[in-house]
Amino acid sequence: MLFKEYWRILRRRGWIIVLATIIGLAGMLGVGMLQTPKYRSTIRLFVVPARPDYNLFLAGKNMLSQIALEVRNPSLAEKVVEQLRLDVPPLALLGRARSSVEEDKYIINLSVDDPDPQTAQAIASAWGQLFVEDYTAKNADLDRRDRLDVLTPDPAWPAAPSGLKTWQLALVGLLGGVLLGLLVALALEFLDDTLKTTEDVERFVGLPTLGAIPAKTGNQ
Repeated sequence: MLFKEYWRILRRRGWIIVLATIIGLAGMLGVGMLQTPKYRSTIRLFVVPARPDYNLFLAGKNMLSQIALEVRNPSLAEKVVEQLRLDVPPLALLGRARSSVEEDKYIINLSVDDPDPQTAQAIASAWGQLFVEDYTAKNADLDRRDRLDVLTPDPAWPAAPSGLKTWQLALVGLLGGVLLGLLVALALEFLDDTLKTTEDVERFVGLPTLGAIPAKTGNQ
């Protein structure tokens, strides 16, 4: 019975679902065609305890998140802009950077997005090197045995396309349109209390329909 109800709704209001699907698909395809391509480059920062001591290793793991926050520092973004002579405000550049932590490996990943792949890689490399220099200078007065060093043994990775691809956006639009169309169709069906067919009458009164009076025409 439940399947028959849904099938009835689909027959009556299926056009809403089709229209919403077309609109959602077309809209997301338009977004995909108009969006500016972005490329992401990542540099890995290794947090290395100065000596193989358990407490020092534990302290390093606890400080990973704090160091990851320090990486995304407005002053660093300003230095990168000056060093590479970028035509980008430092705060805008800061918005393109992301940092994440791999606790089990004592690694901080710094990722930078840019419309140009070479520029993205150059920014990530400069940012990582500048942070290591600043961090080392800031902790130079600490006892060498209790220090946590931050190193960048590898250059920034070559930039790769980031963000959703056009086909992924199309899939999102397709599924979103279908879901929205279903919700609208069900809502309209729930709010509509008029009796349009014999099936509607039978559901309302709980009795079978014995006959129907034809509509009066102009020739009668």
